[in-house]
Amino acid sequence: MQHSTATLRRACAIGATIAVIGLSAGFGALTATTAFADEQPVAPTSTATASPAQGADSTADGADESAPPVPGATSRPTAEATADPTAEPSLPVSTPAATATPDPTAPVAAEPAASPTATITGDATVGSTLTATGHDFTGDLAYAWTSGDTSLPVTADSYVVAASEAGKTISVTITSDAEESATTTTAVITQEAAFPEASTEDDPITFSAVAGERFTHTFAAEGFPAPTYSAAYYSLDDPYASEDDGDESGYLPYGLSLDHATGALSGKPRYSGTYAFRIVATSGTTTASQYVNITIDAAAPLGVEVTAEDKDTFLTAHSTSWVIERDGTVWTFENETTRQPDGGYIGFGVGFEGGQPTIDQGGTLLVSGHLVDRFGNEVDDADGYPVPFTVTSDHASDVITPSRDPWVATDVTFPEASTHSLEVASSGFATAFTVDVQPTAAPAVSPTGTVVTPTASTGELAYTGSDAMHLLPWAGGLAVTGAAVIALQASRRRKQH
Repeated sequence: MQHSTATLRRACAIGATIAVIGLSAGFGALTATTAFADEQPVAPTSTATASPAQGADSTADGADESAPPVPGATSRPTAEATADPTAEPSLPVSTPAATATPDPTAPVAAEPAASPTATITGDATVGSTLTATGHDFTGDLAYAWTSGDTSLPVTADSYVVAASEAGKTISVTITSDAEESATTTTAVITQEAAFPEASTEDDPITFSAVAGERFTHTFAAEGFPAPTYSAAYYSLDDPYASEDDGDESGYLPYGLSLDHATGALSGKPRYSGTYAFRIVATSGTTTASQYVNITIDAAAPLGVEVTAEDKDTFLTAHSTSWVIERDGTVWTFENETTRQPDGGYIGFGVGFEGGQPTIDQGGTLLVSGHLVDRFGNEVDDADGYPVPFTVTSDHASDVITPSRDPWVATDVTFPEASTHSLEVASSGFATAFTVDVQPTAAPAVSPTGTVVTPTASTGELAYTGSDAMHLLPWAGGLAVTGAAVIALQASRRRKQH
């Protein structure tokens, strides 16, 4: 059977329209089903067929127009039925489930009970009292203390830290009769620095040593962390105490050194005298001082050292003196002396190696001699007095006037201008030197004293040494040549560095 093209086109158009309407109805049903999933089921809704466009057949070719309607079907509005077939279908929309409301009458669960804890109060240092406290325990409490891994014989709630606990930790375990337990531990126990042997500025510990012989002593202080050691000025009240330049050699006897880690003071001292200083132990932020006095005695004598000075300029503002060492080496010193209101004198000398004792014709030298050891330290007799000495000259005209005071020098006057040789002897040792006696314009004046032949002299020019802190001012009437001797020793120290 033949079909016209127009008829076929109309049939296709009608079929396409029916297909689009069916597809739209299907999406609508899906959306409705999703949106009302939680509601009571309803009867399915049928989709009404849109009226055919004007001029089109009422049904598709071969369709049964007498088919009965679907029971319970509801007709869709015409506007929905004639929707744009090219429009995008709507996405399904879900409705969130309702949140359940808690029942206010339901019982509330109880919070768990707090666990017992323990704390320790007090400083973690030797001598401090530690107190243990239990928290959230029930019943009676018992205390068990330990030091490191060692149990302590303490059952109370407090403990006084012993020195043996330094460097350890202290723990306490608290238990109750309800079988509850808690443990806590301190920090590492510290200990303040302290010397076991007490000393003060007025009551120092004392030592003695001999020049050239080994000396060793360890200043061991208690403390944790382990103490370190340093030497310091003796008196904190002295104005020099703040002048700390970090050089410990100004405090310690020359030849001795301090081990900063162990506190051992050792070495071979060289210069005699009494030295005062402090050994300072430092542990953490704490310090302790040990006040020390060391007396260094001279070694065995090996010769005579001589001092000489013009009597006319002795104790004046400006003078010259000489020191002749036991080997004949001459040192020349230029001295400055100041008289004090109390009648005493302060003198200082600056010297150099070389020169020759010089005096005007008719002048008098103050000559002193004393035994010295190999370091130049003066050697006294068993009672602490200077050993007697004698002065002789190669010129019979020289007038030698000894003193009966062992601390005072011998006068030697030179009537003749020339080079004179003198010798000073003591205990089998002797030192010789020359004196340049320069002529004067006026005739020499004979001395008023008695001219004697060379005889033994008991005189000596006295001088002080120094303490360990600084040179002491010269006492009244002290010879400036004493300053020369001190300066000579300082120069020797520089040469021997």
